Amino acid sequence: MTFMQTSPPLTYVTSHLPKLLLGSLPLSIVGFFADRRIRSLLLPACAFITTISFLAHKEWRFIIYVVPIFNIAGSRGAKWM
Repeated sequence: MTFMQTSPPLTYVTSHLPKLLLGSLPLSIVGFFADRRIRSLLLPACAFITTISFLAHKEWRFIIYVVPIFNIAGSRGAKWM
C-alpha cells in the first residue's frame, strides 16, 4: 500500500518561488509598493499561486508561468531603487 505525500500549503512561497526568482523576488516586492501598475500585474499572479496552493500535489512547473510577471515587477523595483 502506498500513500501519496502532500506538500504543505506554503510550499510555493517558501520553497519554489525563491528558487525560481532568486534576486528578483525581493525586487518585485519593492516594485509592488513602488508602482500601482505593478500591483495590478502581480495581484492576479499571486491569486493564481494562492489558488493552486490548495492542490495536494505541488511542483515548480505549475507556477513557472508567473516567473516573467515577477521579473517585470523586479525590474520596476530595481528602477525605483
